Amino acid sequence: MLKQPLYKKSKIQDFGYLICTDSSGIITGISTNITDILPQQFDYYLEKPFATISRTIFVEWEDKILEAIQAIEETHYIRKIIDIQIDHEPYYLSLYKEERSIYYEIEKKTTNSMTHLALNDLSSLLSAPSEQLWQNLSNNICKILGLHKTIIFKINNDQTGTVCAQTINGDYKSSMGLHFAEEFISDDIIDFYKQSTSRFCYDINKLNSHLCTTHSSDVKHQHTQQAPFPCTHLTYLKEIGVKTALVYPIIINNKCWGLLIGTHYETKWMDLHLRQVGCLMVQYASNAFGSSMKHNLLKFHKKIKEFELDLKGQLLVDNDINTTLAHNIKTLCEVVHADGIAIVQQEDHTYYGLCPSEHQLTQILNTIKTHKDKRVFKDHNFSLKRKSMIEGQLPFAGIMSLRLNKSSDHYIFWFRKETAKEIINIAHNPENITLSKGSSNLTKNPKIWNNIISKSSIPWNASDLYLVNRLYNLVQEIKIKKSEEQEKVNHELISLNNELEMLTFTLSHDIKNPLSIVKLGSQMLQLNAKMTKDEVYKWSKTIQEATQSIENLVDSSLVFTQAKSYIFKKIDIQITPIIRKVINESRLMYEKNSCEFVCGNLLPLYGERNLLYQVFLNIIGNAIKYSANKEFPKIEIYSYMDDNHVIYNIQDNGIGIPESDLLTIFEIFKRSNNAKQFNGSGVGLALVKRILDRLDASAKIESIEDGGTLISLYFPKSPHMTPIN
Repeated sequence: MLKQPLYKKSKIQDFGYLICTDSSGIITGISTNITDILPQQFDYYLEKPFATISRTIFVEWEDKILEAIQAIEETHYIRKIIDIQIDHEPYYLSLYKEERSIYYEIEKKTTNSMTHLALNDLSSLLSAPSEQLWQNLSNNICKILGLHKTIIFKINNDQTGTVCAQTINGDYKSSMGLHFAEEFISDDIIDFYKQSTSRFCYDINKLNSHLCTTHSSDVKHQHTQQAPFPCTHLTYLKEIGVKTALVYPIIINNKCWGLLIGTHYETKWMDLHLRQVGCLMVQYASNAFGSSMKHNLLKFHKKIKEFELDLKGQLLVDNDINTTLAHNIKTLCEVVHADGIAIVQQEDHTYYGLCPSEHQLTQILNTIKTHKDKRVFKDHNFSLKRKSMIEGQLPFAGIMSLRLNKSSDHYIFWFRKETAKEIINIAHNPENITLSKGSSNLTKNPKIWNNIISKSSIPWNASDLYLVNRLYNLVQEIKIKKSEEQEKVNHELISLNNELEMLTFTLSHDIKNPLSIVKLGSQMLQLNAKMTKDEVYKWSKTIQEATQSIENLVDSSLVFTQAKSYIFKKIDIQITPIIRKVINESRLMYEKNSCEFVCGNLLPLYGERNLLYQVFLNIIGNAIKYSANKEFPKIEIYSYMDDNHVIYNIQDNGIGIPESDLLTIFEIFKRSNNAKQFNGSGVGLALVKRILDRLDASAKIESIEDGGTLISLYFPKSPHMTPIN
């Protein structure tokens, strides 16, 4: 049975020395090359107190080390650097804490007179305009560190990388504009570089040392300076002849925007202090570029806001959303930097710029409809991936679409042209590589090759998606507003229709009384030829008054029902003449001269004469009609006043209203169940309710079936009335 090794081993670089301890000071990890500066073999020190080492080579600096450890414990992620000497040689001792372990990195210190020059260069870097920022940074890092070459490597939205700036010191091949495949900048590689402000590899070809750790320790070497570069990058750097490399992550808004990569084609030592100056310059450049990005983002948002406001105004005015979008098709194309655009609503297609044929667009639409869960669809490799699904040669490479409704019949498509580019690829198993057409080896070793990518466009970025989603939200907002407007129009149409119906009901209902009086009077005049002169005069006057009532009813009903809000001027009106007129007309109408009327105090009302006439005509008319079967019908009318109202009570001893009908008695066409034997349409009390609403008045009914009804009318008190004491 094999014995378990005494410790775990990980390959690291050998340009420095590494010691790791747990929180109690016990050594849990140590580099195998530590024997260069210590008397015992490396494994001797594992699981021993750190004092075993510090009292051997750090005796003079023990107090400073303890102070540094205390500061690290109190302030997480801080790094402390102490200048020390080992065998009279200057060294840097870097201390920092990661999770529960404390790390001690030791590397040689070399003097360099370029520090003051670096600070001057930092000043010039800060004053550089944003468009020259990365080139200036590359120039300064290359000069300060004395490198053969520096490049700025930008990470693209599609996770590929592009060299956007470079500085070359010597006769070396340019890297400007080179594109690198996703394998060069995977998530693991980004995480590795983000764990440290810089990464230094003194000799690409040497990984001669190991970090040995105890089995129970949680020591991780990835964030140490001695950690080896990612295998992908080591392979590429070796193949292009690099010996020494330095990498700074460019962090903007907590995201890795790219990398600054410095290379030297001979082994070259770079002092920690100078590397830190370079780190400072990268951080300043990153902050400056971040500020510039925020400024540009504000300008972008302002521009988009202005476009939105203009588009919103047009959408609100135009009846058809698609027409407005078509009128703005050029702007909609330009704001997302597209080369063409198509707006599709069912069979209506509008095109601008670089677009497929109508037949191709139909096929594209059918393809995109399969992604039902995606409101926005984007693919900068659409022609490359889906060319077999579309007939004919597509004039574009990348596509983005926006579905504007749930029924999937309203879309906007944006198109981008092909941008062929040469991509550098890498393989860890070169024996399995089959080079595609258009590919070629960059070096004699087939681990690295280039590939020409066609049928691909510039990827759609976050700004494009932001604008498209804003456009969607704007269109939905306008749809809701137009829906609300349509609902309002429909409501107004219903209201106008109700007004028309109410006009019909009013005229047909309220004119019956005066028409009946006219008819009765004319019959009396025709049939009774022996009438006295006084009787003829009396009936003629009655007919004239009834005719005047008809005219007044028609005029007031027209004004009342045609206007949504009946505008009239309220005045103080004496009610006694109106009540007397209504009683006389109702007696003639229902032939109930035997009905006893008891009128009490009839206070003036603040309102409109014709409207008040209609109210009392309907209520008193109902009282007479529904008391007709009583032997001694009696109707009482009186009024009184409280703090805010003048209250009119009209009480009869008629058939009453069942309790189950009281809640709906004011609704149009509603009649009580015990009123079937009497003529009526169920309109009268609905008209009363409508008029009372306009007069800011209200009604209350108290009734007992076969026990009579009391209707109380509450009218606002006239401002001219004397308050009650």
